[in-house]
Amino acid sequence: MVLNKYDANVHMNWSEFTTWQRWDEFPEREDNPPLTQDFSFLFDGEEYYCDFSFDKFHIWKDNESIKDNSNFLLLLTTPLFEEQSFKDLIQNFIFED
Repeated sequence: MVLNKYDANVHMNWSEFTTWQRWDEFPEREDNPPLTQDFSFLFDGEEYYCDFSFDKFHIWKDNESIKDNSNFLLLLTTPLFEEQSFKDLIQNFIFED
């Protein structure tokens, strides 16, 4: 049996996310913390991917950038899904284990 990579149903809150991205190690970058790990997540049955490419941070769906910003924190805190941000909705996402 092949398990879906999301079968572990990994959820996290904003604090857990910032710890996982190790932002505490970069206090000098509080206004624009680094993306230390690319990541995938599921939301409403759709898969999304976040990375840094083409000199910007992107959230991708189906190989199309749906949101980008040169500031990672702003990417995650500006409206993305129905006027809610990644940060607002993070507890509704399923992250890849």
